Amino acid sequence: MLPGIDGLSLLDALRRQQAVPVMLMSALGAEQDRISGFTRGADDYLPKPFSLAELDARVDALLRRVAFDRGTALRADVGEVMLDHDRQDVIHNGNAAGLTASEFRLLVTLRAHPGEALSKPFLYQTVLHRAYTRLDRGLDVHVCNLRRKLADISAQHLQIQAVRGQGYILVDTEQT
Repeated sequence: MLPGIDGLSLLDALRRQQAVPVMLMSALGAEQDRISGFTRGADDYLPKPFSLAELDARVDALLRRVAFDRGTALRADVGEVMLDHDRQDVIHNGNAAGLTASEFRLLVTLRAHPGEALSKPFLYQTVLHRAYTRLDRGLDVHVCNLRRKLADISAQHLQIQAVRGQGYILVDTEQT
């Protein structure tokens, strides 16, 4: 229950302002309630009660769809940088970077949020599928490796920049 507004009205207002993925979680799980949620713009509908495992799987699927829907090509003046979802790799001027699955998820996630600094806790959950702890340097290692691999295929114009106190952002220096 939301105070003072129902979820569908909030969804309508959200859809008028911006295009973000929306998953409705509601105690109203009848077929007509779910259909109403989808027709008003929800990307997924999860009736209560639900398990955390199902929620996690649905969020992962939703993020994959959003990343794929926002496009797989990053344009550059010197050539084209392509995200190959089948091979889970990035290709620039015919050269593949040889990304790991985690590096590919990191690049796709950053690419799906242009101009937005993504927090470490969000990236840990989305990319590494685990909770963030201050002493865990796993994400930083993947960022370092991804930067190196982008440079190895002459795609260093795609920069993963650290934003102090906020997280990481993907910047295409040839587009600015």
